[in-house]
Amino acid sequence: MKKRLMLIALAFLLIIGVLLYLQHSKKPAVNANISEKANGLEEKKLTEEEKEKRIYYSHKGEELNYSPMGDSLAEGYYASEHNKRYVEVLSQLIEEKLGYDVQLKSGAVKRGTGLKDTAIPNLDKIVSEQPDFITMEFGTNDLKQKKKNAYSNPEDFKKRLTYVIDYLNDHLSNKPKIILVTTWARENSLAYDAIIEEVGQEKNLPVVNIESVWQNRTDTRGTKGIQTYLGVSDDWHPNDKGHKEIANAIFQKAYEVLQ
Repeated sequence: MKKRLMLIALAFLLIIGVLLYLQHSKKPAVNANISEKANGLEEKKLTEEEKEKRIYYSHKGEELNYSPMGDSLAEGYYASEHNKRYVEVLSQLIEEKLGYDVQLKSGAVKRGTGLKDTAIPNLDKIVSEQPDFITMEFGTNDLKQKKKNAYSNPEDFKKRLTYVIDYLNDHLSNKPKIILVTTWARENSLAYDAIIEEVGQEKNLPVVNIESVWQNRTDTRGTKGIQTYLGVSDDWHPNDKGHKEIANAIFQKAYEVLQ
């Protein structure tokens, strides 16, 4: 009887020992699982917080040739200073946010002109600059019949815009990132803006619509009679605020395509 009780006690202790062992052996696995999940969440959190910084350092010091194409806006009318025009502000944003060393080229920009009299005659010049990045801002003068040298009817405007894009892609081996920009402050510009959007869709290019920068606004247009580096301002061209907003709008697309 005594021997039986001892055996029962030993069996009981053995069972208890096994249960304790199993319980103890499970804890590290649970803890490891929790730790792994915590590390994953932390890594995800760091990824979100550090994304911009990682992108910046991945391009830091890397040269980016930027060739702007456009009319008086790209030339800088009527920013108060040369470095306030949207192409300069955009270049600064790319350097500050994406880390590139932007080499801003002269490109093809001229006041009062369009695709026919500035973009197309300067295509070889643009190719010679070997741009990695191009902004193309036409249509504002192309739609004005009074501007005979610049005017393109809607059908010709689409053909010329398509031709310019195709020419650059065919003659530049590095396949530059191209961003199209809509017209500035023309009440009858919807048809041309629609063409720009259409061509962008056909060529898989981002389009920046800047209508919100000028439509029903006076705060983004230069007050008439203010002296700027390009002369006396009117009440139509963008002021410094207008140029900054244009640059910010383009940068939103540039950030996506230049990452």
